Parts: sequence; C-alpha cells; structure tokens
Amino acid sequence: LKTQLHCDTLGLAFYTPHSKSISFEVLLKKGKPMKTFTVSLDSTDSFSAWTVLHKQSLLLNNMPEDFGQYLSKEPTTRRFPDSRSAIFLPLLKGNSVKGIFTVQAKEINAYSRQHLNLLESLASFITIAVENSLQHSLVQELNEKISNEKTELEYANEKIAHLANHDQLTGLANRRLLGEIMNQQIRNAKRDNNQFAVFFVDLDGFKAINDKYGHEMGDQVLVD
Repeated sequence: LKTQLHCDTLGLAFYTPHSKSISFEVLLKKGKPMKTFTVSLDSTDSFSAWTVLHKQSLLLNNMPEDFGQYLSKEPTTRRFPDSRSAIFLPLLKGNSVKGIFTVQAKEINAYSRQHLNLLESLASFITIAVENSLQHSLVQELNEKISNEKTELEYANEKIAHLANHDQLTGLANRRLLGEIMNQQIRNAKRDNNQFAVFFVDLDGFKAINDKYGHEMGDQVLVD
C-alpha cells in the first residue's frame, strides 16, 4: 500500500454484533505495533463506529476540521495520534459488517477518490481473510473446549475407577480389587504351573486406640 498512497498508520478491527464492539486487533504506526483498543458501537466520537453503523466508507482529509460532518463529539486523539487524513472502510459480507480497515496519514489532503476506490477494490479480499481468521479462531476455541472436556471426563472416569477399587481412607486396594487380583494370579499360576503366596496382616488391640483417642486419630494411625 505504501507504494500507492501515504500510510503512516494502518488498522484492522473486528466487529462483534452481540457486544456491539469494534476491536482493533492490528494497529501499526510506521510499521511498528501500537496499543490496540476497543470502541463501542454507540460511541459518538468514533469514525469507526460511524462506518459500522452506516456501512459506508469514509474519506477524511482534515480530521480535526471534518469530524463535525459525521460525529457529534470531537474524536479523541489518543486512538490515532498525529493522524490528519484517513480512510475508513467497512468490511462487508452481504449486508453484515465483519470489521473495519483504515489507513491514515499525518498530512492533510493525503487521499483522493482514486485512493478510496483502490482500497474498496481490496476490501472484499480483506473481508474474506478476516472471516477466515474469525472462523479459525472459533474452531480452535471449540477444539480446546472439547479437549478440556475430554480431559476432565477421563480424569473423572479414573477417579471413579479408583474409588471403586480402593479404600477411601488409606488408598489401598479394597476387597473388590483384591478379588480381581487373586483370580488373575490363580489363572496365571495354573497356566504357568507356578505357585504364589498371600500374606495376611492383622492389627491387634486397635479398638483401644479408637476408644482412647477417638476414631479420627485411629484413622490417622491406619493411614500412617
């Protein structure tokens, strides 16, 4: 674009209908990133809001002088500092606005109708790129959500399986899991003609701990 027209500042914004907001995702000044910002559609000091509302291009060659033709309030200079001339293009798909594209220059009278026609001829391609980007972001967001839900489901299943097979207090295998392990060991022993042993550990006098110190302390002794 810089070979065809003055372009000190370049901006690309997405329009979100449900929140009625215009979010500048790309904002460059002399090729360097600027701080991005969001504008409400009901802003009376924003050329971007006017462009979305009216679905029309704007050609401005003296923004400090020309704003009154479109805005009821003087536009804030912090959004586009040093800009005097500007073109604002609505990125349209059918009758829907997908976003805003703007080029700006610090000189007055920097743009002509020919410059506007050039950018309008590019607008449809920019709109397709913006829509593809939004669709890609939506698909990525849905994939991440599905992935997170899958991970949560797998964790829940693992937790349920663990609770079904282990004692909740000590985390040791319960009678159900012990039965499965024993049956598997018996089958393995028969198949391989081997033997295996089972050790039983009994705790004598444990009731006295519960009676003297309480069940909570008795549970802690079991865990330790």
